[in-house]
Order: sequence, then C-alpha cells, then structure tokens
Amino acid sequence: MCAKHMPCGKIDFRAFCIWLAAAALLGSLLTYAYFAFTLSSHGPFDIGGNQVRLVTDRDYFPAVTGLINSANTSVRMMMYDMRFYFSYPKSSVNRVVESMEGALGRGVDVKIITSRKATSRDVLVTIDARNMSIRYDSTNTTSGANFIIIDSKIVIIGSSHLEHYSFEANREANVIIYSEALARQMETYFEKAWVEYE
Repeated sequence: MCAKHMPCGKIDFRAFCIWLAAAALLGSLLTYAYFAFTLSSHGPFDIGGNQVRLVTDRDYFPAVTGLINSANTSVRMMMYDMRFYFSYPKSSVNRVVESMEGALGRGVDVKIITSRKATSRDVLVTIDARNMSIRYDSTNTTSGANFIIIDSKIVIIGSSHLEHYSFEANREANVIIYSEALARQMETYFEKAWVEYE
C-alpha cells in the first residue's frame, strides 16, 4: 500500500535524506547523553558495600582538592610526576599543593612519596619549604603509582599525575573509593614504601 502523496515505487529522496540525517543526529545525541551520564563524576556507585565514584579529565582537580580540604587526620600521596609552577601561581596544580599545605596547617598528617626521576625540582623545593614530609623513591625502584589516601577512609587512584597536562589536557580516568578496608591496605603499602625510602 503506497502513501497517498507518494506514487508507488517512487521514493522522495530529499525527504528520505532529511529523515536519515535527523535519525543520525538523534542517535548521536542519545549516545552522547548516555556516556556523559554514565562516565561523568556524578556517582558514587555502590559496589560491594563500598561507594565508588568515577572521576575523569577536568573533574579530577575539584574532586581531589575538595577531599584534601576536608581531611581531618591524614593525607597520604604517592604520585609519580609532581609539578609546581612558579610562573603560574594560580594554576590548578599549585592549588593542590596549597590544599595540602592548608591541611598541614590544620594539624593533618601529610606524607608524600614521589619519583625522583619524574618530579620537577620546583615541586621538591616548594614542598620542602612548606614543611611537608616528602620522600623520594630509590634509584632502583620507581614509584609509578598514583594514589591519595584521605583520613584512612577514602582512596583516590588512577592515571592522573600532579601536573598541568593531566589536569588541563589529557584524557585521564580515576576512581574515588570510600572504603576503610581498602584505605588500610593502601596505607600499609604506602608505609612500607615510606620506610624503604627513608
């Protein structure tokens, strides 16, 4: 049965192209909305009784500074690459270092382990000057892990480094895990490295 406005066997090619373009656009918008919703840092999700929150790309900075600023007892950071930019004092990276300094000022126990190979001299000088406890990996072991432990309860772990490109340009994926059991395991791992690098 043919539609009244269209002769049998003929297709209105222009109308078909418009319909096809509209369907493709709608499909693209729905796909974008799905990934924006599921992959953004809106969580947390409940996994095995623990809350887990995905933090990607530009969402890492506000998530990390928020958690460091709310720390009450301890911050443990192991970071392969750390930077401090004297030429850009208000950079996101510098503000994370300032958040750690603020935590230290509140009486929070702050310890940092970083790679001697990757970390810039500027950040080493800055952290030393601000009286934060920092240790560098040994010449035969590289600290390639990137994680932060807050108050022995929260673990932030993933690909992000404390440097400009991680914060402002790269594709990065991290998770925040609200789990005292995992935080304790990570602290044990951290403290073992802390003693080893003394």
